Amino acid sequence: MFEVNVFSGMKPALAVHLLEVGQAVSAVNCLLDSGELRPLGGLLKVAAVQGRTGTIYRYRGQWLSWENRVTLRTGPIAGDYKERVYGTDDKGAFIFCSDDELDRNSFVSRYRLGMSAPEAAPLVAVSGVGEDEAEIVSRVYIYTYVSDLGEEGPPSPPSAFVDVKKGQSVAVSSLRAEAEGFRPVKLIRIYRTVTGTESAEFQFVAEIEVPETTFTDTVSDSDAGEVMPSRYWVPAPEGLSGLTSLPGNMFAGFKGNEIYVSEPGFPHAWPDGYSMSVPHKIVAMESTGNTLVVLTGANVHTITVDDPSLAVPSRLDGYLPCASATGVVASPFGVIFPSLDGLYLVSPGTAPQNITAGIFTEKEWRELRPESFNAVWHAGQYICFHEPGVGFVFDPSSKVLSRLGFHCTALVVEPEGRVLHAAYPLGNESVICRWDASDFTLRCEWMSGEMRTSEPLNMEAAMVVADYAQAPDDSILKVERELYCVGAEMPGAVCLGGDNRSFYQVQRKGEVHFTLKADGQDVYTCRVRSSDPFILPAGYLATRFQAGVISDIPISKLAVAPAVGDLL
Repeated sequence: MFEVNVFSGMKPALAVHLLEVGQAVSAVNCLLDSGELRPLGGLLKVAAVQGRTGTIYRYRGQWLSWENRVTLRTGPIAGDYKERVYGTDDKGAFIFCSDDELDRNSFVSRYRLGMSAPEAAPLVAVSGVGEDEAEIVSRVYIYTYVSDLGEEGPPSPPSAFVDVKKGQSVAVSSLRAEAEGFRPVKLIRIYRTVTGTESAEFQFVAEIEVPETTFTDTVSDSDAGEVMPSRYWVPAPEGLSGLTSLPGNMFAGFKGNEIYVSEPGFPHAWPDGYSMSVPHKIVAMESTGNTLVVLTGANVHTITVDDPSLAVPSRLDGYLPCASATGVVASPFGVIFPSLDGLYLVSPGTAPQNITAGIFTEKEWRELRPESFNAVWHAGQYICFHEPGVGFVFDPSSKVLSRLGFHCTALVVEPEGRVLHAAYPLGNESVICRWDASDFTLRCEWMSGEMRTSEPLNMEAAMVVADYAQAPDDSILKVERELYCVGAEMPGAVCLGGDNRSFYQVQRKGEVHFTLKADGQDVYTCRVRSSDPFILPAGYLATRFQAGVISDIPISKLAVAPAVGDLL
């Protein structure tokens, strides 16, 4: 007798007859974490956006979308009432906040991350005669821009030297606010050198509001303020990619083979002194704890980032090129990324581990086209879509693998509540859905490994124990309702792709179908309506058997026997 009481996933690397009882040659749209065979819940439509989307993000209750892949990170500033979000796209790093104007599903303006330095030096002129016996001191002035978010940029070129004595004032002019491509300049801060200090640092004198362009300095040296903090606070480099969050309120990113880190607590500031490089072009970066994992076209590097000025890359052993930046995820175990022969896990202090070893052969893995992976980490699983229009779910802890019988172009896990949303194209729109949330489940498909007998047999009976209390109710087919996208001219079809080949047929609620294979051939298929044993056809003998089910309700047992009495 062949009996499955605990359902598990696929192991393509093994021959079909070497699979353990409960393992599958095919498991599609299955939830297997409970041991039962349960169907994945349907995708519940929550919104639609214009055009095809590669990135979606919910911001203040509204869905934003980008056609291409964009990396987005919430701001590291505590109590940020402006709700800043930082990102990188094919142009570089950018920022948006609650003040910015939206047009449908995108922002009207795109602002580079950081603030530029003024191009022109300030003009200075002394006024007044001053006191006859007063000491003459030489001063130099500079100024900086401050954005509407209070983000200060690097300084202007220094002014000419000006000699001043007590009783005189200095007119500082030509303080023009011109920062094209950056956030609007709201304030201009003015700094000068101060006598009596041990170094030629610039100290705060005053700030003026834009559009003012002049300031008259009568501030005494003793009343000068803090030393200018933003001397090295240059904007994020143009073309920066792979924005990554780090502890200590820092971001990291890369360009080519160069790595850049922001000033702790000031995500708009990217000092040149914090940059470092690795030998090969970087594909992606992700963090685990205070360790930055750098994935290149050849090797893996790790960097411990406590003090960015002291951070140094360390190359890990082995040739492990990252196959896809969009296939890289951060998990509680470390960083997971696709390479040439499997999924690898990088944890601090350990060598990279192939966590799909023994599940895929290298040939089978490459047939998945890992360079096309688009993945997220959700509910303890690596959820991935790839070309040509399918996907898979992998649990690194249990090593359970199942397939997804549909394709989505964008995925996002919301930090609050850990809710997964996915998007797929439909005509001129992209439909955004909540994962595993619809009342209508998808149809799961499961086919066992091969059971072999020493003598030819004719299996006489089978049984499928399921939750038939959820029996078909024809009334649901007569009520007009939107499942999430009811498709085209195909009755009961749910669109998950955008063309007729992407329609995924759904059944009436509660349907279970059974299939028996003998010596590789389908010998019987039927609809099962109860957990009672049912008779299989006669007229054949075989030594190799497989049993499969298609269902949209949970199944707890599947059994096939050469005699019906074996099932009672």
